[in-house]
Amino acid sequence: MSRVRVDDRHPVFKLTHQIAKKGVLGTDFDYQRTDFSFQKRFWLNFLGYADVTLETGKVWTQAPYTLLSMPNANTGYTIQRGSFSQLNSMEFVYDQYASWNIVYKMNGLFFNSLPFIRHLKLREVLSFRGVYGSLSDKNDPEKKMQDGVTPLNPEVYRFPSNGKVYRLGDTPYMEAAVGIDNIFKVLRIEYIRRLNYLDHENVSKNGFQIALGINF
Repeated sequence: MSRVRVDDRHPVFKLTHQIAKKGVLGTDFDYQRTDFSFQKRFWLNFLGYADVTLETGKVWTQAPYTLLSMPNANTGYTIQRGSFSQLNSMEFVYDQYASWNIVYKMNGLFFNSLPFIRHLKLREVLSFRGVYGSLSDKNDPEKKMQDGVTPLNPEVYRFPSNGKVYRLGDTPYMEAAVGIDNIFKVLRIEYIRRLNYLDHENVSKNGFQIALGINF
């Protein structure tokens, strides 16, 4: 169950800042993080509408990888807003990032032109999302000093040895999806395609997810 804003005429901006001071209530380190998001629905007349979400954030201090930024990986079978469906948990880690999520609902633009399909009032849905981020030297547990042997940050938690944690390269991680909404008035089905970083271990290029909801 998720909450959806009714008044969608105006953009929504959200700014958060988290602060923790070392020694206060048992805190082991100083921590500061800022996140900013923009959300807006764009009406396209008879072409439908697009919901656009843009986010950016940064961890300003040195912190264990568990408190750095990671993309929200959805490994289940239901559609979760703002998540990446074909990512593994903790696949990427970064301390500064920018992401986008675009969901385009076509309101039956094509289905309504099909004689037997239009009576079902099915709706087309297209999605495109991605994230780009980087990990600074101060938060990289694998960064070495100039001798190539001595760890630069010996006090930073090591990445877990039972999994593979990657850094984003020169291109953002991206997914695209195509779906059918308003099936029996309540059901939505999507096919999701992972577009890049396909050489990582135990990744799936394709996936399907569903969601139940009532649209007014």
